[in-house]
Amino acid sequence: MAGRLGIGLLHISHELFPHYREGLVEGGHDLATARLSGLLPIILADDPDEAWDRVAPYLAHQMNSYRQSSVEGTDKPRPPIIHADEFRNRTSNAPWGALRILTPSRPPRRSRRRPTGCRWST
Repeated sequence: MAGRLGIGLLHISHELFPHYREGLVEGGHDLATARLSGLLPIILADDPDEAWDRVAPYLAHQMNSYRQSSVEGTDKPRPPIIHADEFRNRTSNAPWGALRILTPSRPPRRSRRRPTGCRWST
């Protein structure tokens, strides 16, 4: 829809970008106008492990709120509650989503990658 309307895509996704570009063409818009914006969920901290300990209870609350409300009014079962201590085991398939806590000396690599043919909106 964003592409057909000729507006920016508010989601940074390599998977969605080709569909967005197709929409631009369908809507008669110049591909040079393609632009993305979105969130890059990072926290910079001198001690990332200590920061995770401080952030985890709030992140668990936020995630549980969204997960529980996502099934309200449906016949779907309620998702299991995420506990803050689960964030100690930060593997790629764990429940904290895209949040990364990094040191200021280690910038996020994914902030530099962008789909070919796109400029960032600021």
